[in-house]
Amino acid sequence: MTSSESDDSLDAATRALGDALGQFTRALGAGAQGVSSEVSSQLSSSLRKASQSLVDASETVERTTQPRRNSRAERTREEILRAARHLFATRGYEGASVGDIAQEAGFTKGALYANFDSKETLFLEIARGLAREDSEWLEAHSASGPQAATGILSFDEESLERTLLGLEVWTYAVRHPEARAELGPQWRDTLHRVATMVAAHRGDATPSQEDLDIAFGLTAVHAMAQIFTEILGPQEITATAHRLTVLLTGTPEA
Repeated sequence: MTSSESDDSLDAATRALGDALGQFTRALGAGAQGVSSEVSSQLSSSLRKASQSLVDASETVERTTQPRRNSRAERTREEILRAARHLFATRGYEGASVGDIAQEAGFTKGALYANFDSKETLFLEIARGLAREDSEWLEAHSASGPQAATGILSFDEESLERTLLGLEVWTYAVRHPEARAELGPQWRDTLHRVATMVAAHRGDATPSQEDLDIAFGLTAVHAMAQIFTEILGPQEITATAHRLTVLLTGTPEA
């Protein structure tokens, strides 16, 4: 049933209930003693039917409009997350206010608070999303061969924003010890997945401690290279980062 048909059903049910109530009112005006039991029974039946029709129509309208409301709410949430992600990366957690995020997303602060209890709640949701994205990428490339580890080094605007956001997550954990119980395991999972990529280069399914150490080095090189490439330019930093990657993995670039 379309939304237009649902509205028509609701209108019809409302009119039916109004008619039944009108009959009842007229009967009362004629005097209770003058109303036969048969007429009274008919009035009661009409009221019950009209009331049930109104309930049924209301439920139909609710089912019809709920998906649209859900879709709109999901879009609002996604746009707030996208705006917050950009501002947290470019301004930092402390530098991005709730008002800034709401304005960037094109909503009011009320809309933001309707979706997230606080700026901290919003930030932690973004941290979870970033961890999921990293895990999915690393899982997809864990057995891709020698190019997989060097492939995590890319120097573009999107990659820089992801790096800045990741660094903001870890510095947030330094400044907010209460968040470490959640954010610490995210880091360990990422490290283990990178180590799995390194192990796969040698045909090993399970990473060793050496692989974990190499993975730590790779993530550090990647993060610092992103930062210094932006500050000093790509010429010397990109080449240095790739040479360090080759040294760590023992695998020449393709």
